[in-house]
This record gives sequence, C-alpha cells and structure tokens, in this order.
Amino acid sequence: MRLVLFNDFTPGVLRGDNVVDVSGVIEDIPHIDAQTWMRGLIDCFDDYRGKLEDAAANSEGVPISDVRLRAPLPEPTRIACMAGNYLENGKLPFPTTGRRS
Repeated sequence: MRLVLFNDFTPGVLRGDNVVDVSGVIEDIPHIDAQTWMRGLIDCFDDYRGKLEDAAANSEGVPISDVRLRAPLPEPTRIACMAGNYLENGKLPFPTTGRRS
C-alpha cells in the first residue's frame, strides 16, 4: 500500500493508476497540517491498515493523471545519508558547489 498526499495535501492511497481519498477514514487522527496528519497515520498505521484497504477496495478513486502528487512528508525533519550517496565506497568524488577562490 502506498500512501500519498495529493492536490491540496489530501491524504490518499494509490490503487493502480488511481488515487483514493482517505481523509474521511483517518479524520480522527489529531493533526494541524498535512505533516502531522501523515506522521500520525504512520505512527498508528497498524490500527488503520484495514480501514485504508477497505477504502481503496471500495472506491474507484481519481486517475493519477488528474491529480497533483505532493511530497509524502512536506517538511521532513531529517535527511539521512545524503552525503553518503556521494561517497559510496570512497570511489565517488565529493561534490563541490559554489565559487572557487
């Protein structure tokens, strides 16, 4: 199951080539924005998995081509291993940016 945020940061589930709005299923998760809503869903995923699967199975959804997909976590708190991607086994050079003196 793939969780998505779409359009105005509406929570959804990807079902094939369609996106199903699941905001009604998870409306009881305390949230102040899309970030806290998605984090709350991830934290309580085991409790909501069945409800999300039912919602996805019982709704056609909207074609993915008709929605605007958003970042699943609009403001991530951490970016892990970012520099490690460039230093794989010490073989890749560290990227340089900016001006040279």
